[in-house]
Amino acid sequence: MLMVVAGLSGPFSVLLSPVAMIEWYRNKFSGDYLRYAIALACAAVQAVFIVASMMQTRSTESLGASMDNFVHIIVNNIFVGGLLGNVENLLQKTLVGNYYAVFAFFSIILVLAFFRGPLAYKEFSLFSLCVILSALISPMISLTEPQWPLMAIFGIGDRYYVIPIISMLVGFVVLSADRNIILKSIGRFLLVSMLCAVPFNFSYPDYVRTGFYKEAMYFAGAPRGTVVKFDENPIGWNFSLTKK
Repeated sequence: MLMVVAGLSGPFSVLLSPVAMIEWYRNKFSGDYLRYAIALACAAVQAVFIVASMMQTRSTESLGASMDNFVHIIVNNIFVGGLLGNVENLLQKTLVGNYYAVFAFFSIILVLAFFRGPLAYKEFSLFSLCVILSALISPMISLTEPQWPLMAIFGIGDRYYVIPIISMLVGFVVLSADRNIILKSIGRFLLVSMLCAVPFNFSYPDYVRTGFYKEAMYFAGAPRGTVVKFDENPIGWNFSLTKK
């Protein structure tokens, strides 16, 4: 029952189906047939609904796909953005002109982690690859503008990058335990860099004063039927109350 609920609760069962097939093959198509059958059946149901509803629920704007946009998306939001977070904003001038080099470096590191890591990491990497590919094929970022140019901006579409970022960080952990001293040093350096950047990613600006106290006092003394608009944070949002 748990597998049915989990499998029908979102599209991840579709993306996990390759992993289920790998595990079934590793077990020589034996073992718990029911478990694999449930996983693949849920994936099939989800796939049918995704295809049937895609035109009604997804943006009809073009992708705006290009190699430059692809590299910027991966570097800004997964490789550097996932490693350093907000600190990446301070490195934008450094990244200009070096995106392809940064992309190549991290890609090589993660490919090495994939081949040198345990099977569980390989399967998780495959799942995270399916996640980011599906996000790039059919993103939902804007109803009025091409998708990829917006996704190339740091911080836009973060929901698509969480699992790939986790996979990347696990890859660094895998390398940090590698027997090769160079790979081990690179993995540990990247992990330390991430930990050093953590404190810079949990600072939030103070709320702007909206004059709520003044508006509340006016509302308290206003006659019945008076409508008062209250501004709130973030600026641009507000709500209205009618005095009863």
